[in-house]
Amino acid sequence: MTIENYNRVLVYTEYFNSAKPKYYIEKPGSVDPYIYSEEVNSFIELLYSEDFIMSGFDWPVWQTEGEKYIIDPHLITKASIDEIRKL
Repeated sequence: MTIENYNRVLVYTEYFNSAKPKYYIEKPGSVDPYIYSEEVNSFIELLYSEDFIMSGFDWPVWQTEGEKYIIDPHLITKASIDEIRKL
């Protein structure tokens, strides 16, 4: 991970910190009634392309470790970038 990776992801900070970000579009009657907004889809694609989401990682094996962050969300403030990537 480089500073350039972080900077490309941080471009979305304003969107996610805005007063009313639109994360999804509702499509009542559709098989999938909620579809991510264009911005959220772009953000997810960026996370993959910048290697923030770990391709090929075995999440089920790591599940017990990950559950600690659900039980105590404050742990995320002390998590390493590798731990965050696993979440």
